Amino acid sequence: MINEKRTISQMVAPASQQQLTIGQIRITYLPDGYAFLNPTSVFPTSSTEDWQHYRRLLNDDGLLVGSLGAHLIQTPVPMPGQKGCPQWMDSSVRSSQANFPDHHPHR
Repeated sequence: MINEKRTISQMVAPASQQQLTIGQIRITYLPDGYAFLNPTSVFPTSSTEDWQHYRRLLNDDGLLVGSLGAHLIQTPVPMPGQKGCPQWMDSSVRSSQANFPDHHPHR
């Protein structure tokens, strides 16, 4: 059973380093930053009133916490189309790809 209180409290804090193993594949999340985002900027069709129903998902300032990082994927053999292992997958959003006018830099 999932502990909902713990899961939700984790959403309002930056993610920590985590690891998951599936068979012989190990995936490690490597955090390297975070940002505080206005929820109505991230989800432009929502309103401040809409977010009152989901207040538990926001931090004390009413902002979403967005974790930034990369995934290290370790396999016993190279992944298709790749040379060598482990593989590094950067899942961060590039500044040229994102435009959040109410972005609040990390503190």
